[in-house]
Amino acid sequence: MNAHETVCLVQARSGSFRLPGKVFRTLPATGPGLSILEHCIRRLEKADVGPVYALIPHNDEPMQEFLEKHSISFIAGPLDDVRARFDLAGRVTGARYLVRATADNPCVDPDFVRRSVERIKQTGADLFAFGGLPLGCAVEVFTARSLECRHGPEKEDPPEYREHVSLHIKHHPEHYRVIVENAGLPDRAAAMRLTVDEDSDYTVVQQVFELLGPDFTMDDLLELQGQKPELFQINASVQQRKFPAHLFAKRHSA
Repeated sequence: MNAHETVCLVQARSGSFRLPGKVFRTLPATGPGLSILEHCIRRLEKADVGPVYALIPHNDEPMQEFLEKHSISFIAGPLDDVRARFDLAGRVTGARYLVRATADNPCVDPDFVRRSVERIKQTGADLFAFGGLPLGCAVEVFTARSLECRHGPEKEDPPEYREHVSLHIKHHPEHYRVIVENAGLPDRAAAMRLTVDEDSDYTVVQQVFELLGPDFTMDDLLELQGQKPELFQINASVQQRKFPAHLFAKRHSA
């Protein structure tokens, strides 16, 4: 595998507690279309920052079969250690910067992906992300090197660090520089929920794709929100999983 400075890694699995098989659902829902996962990969490819790989558990046979059938490049890693999967991907690809996306985000924004990669290089941060984007449109970018350190007793990290890829970075500001910059969008942008965890999320996202097509921009989304605010109320009550505040380091603005 040829080395690239930056690679995009789409964290993917076939199972889901709330919506099993969600990443295989198509958009738009009517007629032949690409899956949610494929749209995520396609929009990351449009960012043109580096090759895109699905990153999956090694025993996820349905996902592996899907990826092979659709000729999607993937890297398989440990079942119970998501961070180790990313660490493995960094080593296999030789990349310096890892762009983390998740397969249930078909609306990831190519422009902000590109800008995120530019900013981590400009700032020298260990982790960079934009704040104030609609949920499901952002990525986070971190250095492959930041995954190599361990912070628990005898270098055994707490279990949550293995489950949540970059949590150890955010939890240890004495070791890492974390930058979260405001995206500069209207406040109402962050009220849009464009990730897919439940059926109501899928309803919203499929209507977005039906109305805007697959190549919409952030400006298109904001215009649609202004024209059809009721659309984004359909899933407004869905609760996003949250983590205790003490797990996160102070955010730095630039």
